[in-house]
Amino acid sequence: MKTILLSTSCLWNCGDDFIRDGVLALLNLRPDVRTIWWNRALGVRSAFANDLKVNVRHCDYFIVAGTPSWMNRTEYIYRHCLEHRIPVALIGVGTRGGMWNPWQKRLLRQLAASDLVEVCLVRDKYAFETLRAYGFRDVKLIMDPAFFVTPGRAENRVNLLGWRDYAVREKVSWRDYGKTVVDCLCGRQRQKRAFITWYDDFMQGIFKQLPDPKRVVVHDNREIARAEQLFGRESVFYATDYREIFRMYSTARTYVGSRIHGAIPSIVHGACVNVLYLASKAHVVENSTDILSRRVPGITDSVHVVYIKDRDAEFPQCCVHAMPDGDAIRTAIAEQKKVIQEELRRAPQLSAYLQ
Repeated sequence: MKTILLSTSCLWNCGDDFIRDGVLALLNLRPDVRTIWWNRALGVRSAFANDLKVNVRHCDYFIVAGTPSWMNRTEYIYRHCLEHRIPVALIGVGTRGGMWNPWQKRLLRQLAASDLVEVCLVRDKYAFETLRAYGFRDVKLIMDPAFFVTPGRAENRVNLLGWRDYAVREKVSWRDYGKTVVDCLCGRQRQKRAFITWYDDFMQGIFKQLPDPKRVVVHDNREIARAEQLFGRESVFYATDYREIFRMYSTARTYVGSRIHGAIPSIVHGACVNVLYLASKAHVVENSTDILSRRVPGITDSVHVVYIKDRDAEFPQCCVHAMPDGDAIRTAIAEQKKVIQEELRRAPQLSAYLQ
């Protein structure tokens, strides 16, 4: 039986689960193809079903399934693919800050110079430019794979606020501890605390102005307690099962928030969207909207990205009642999906795995 190894993340942030499901929807694998995951979520050990050294031995084809920080321990798989001549596809990847390690850069150039990479599809312009600079051929820009998750039924419309806890630390290591010490000495921690105070007050103000019915959605179980303090326990929604969070987004009439993968399923189901984001990573929403606008011209009026680093954002009231054409959006996504699937079928070795 043919085996595909997926570099993905699971049970960490639902956005990565949406991406993985979107990549699998694009692939539409044959029944005789099995998938094994390399779960790159923070804090997950290489043990049991997630033992990389065990999994990689069964790999006939390797797919980097869209996770933004797609290097680090994935290097082990790249070296294995180079040594054993295993083909590779990069689908929906982003770079978020690029590569800083010279060994990583050398490995990427080796991979690009090989004939193993059949497909190189990226989800943002920075990744497009970065991979081309490393020598990857036929790099193409696509929508974020989360757009290709099978949509649900948009019923019982709700206005959603996507709050995130900027005080939550993603990981704890000596390097991060050292960075925190340096930030404190340089006064950056004070600036961060000031931003968090402004952000929480700003989001509370937005939530008060959103019409009923309304909910607050968080993506991390560590965010639940503070979200309930800020917005009230009865208003906060979180689920370990990412499919339940996706179903919540399928009901969105309006989405205002700081989660890219809260915005994307909301767009798919015809919601007005305002992304309030701190970093340039939100460009993926702008890039995807630009691709959609070729088939749905009015979508740019109902999807906005506001960068809040300078704390000068205002409540986006203009978008609360401007409902886009959800059917037209889903039709455009389906057409884009067919284009990408045709691209995947043109890959000589990957095509043997696809229906």
